[in-house]
Amino acid sequence: MEQVSLLAMEYRAFVGPTTDYILAQLRYWLELTSDEVMTYAIHQTGMAPRPSWRYMLAILSRCQRQGVTARQAAADDALTYAGMSPLYQRPEV
Repeated sequence: MEQVSLLAMEYRAFVGPTTDYILAQLRYWLELTSDEVMTYAIHQTGMAPRPSWRYMLAILSRCQRQGVTARQAAADDALTYAGMSPLYQRPEV
């Protein structure tokens, strides 16, 4: 299965319905970053009080600015899933 399709399924499960625009944006961001960073962003968005594509876009942009690697994103995703604080990613104040 194409990686974008897997990410779209994850987005629908954690955030909500996808549109053609969101699918195009998933493809675009997958070219810029790893699927681990994308998955991390999806999961973080799903935990937000008001999950939305804009919220996910802010996370992806921050990860890109901070140079978050696939390994760092995967580690932080596992930690936050377990209810612990992330090691690598800090919200910008």
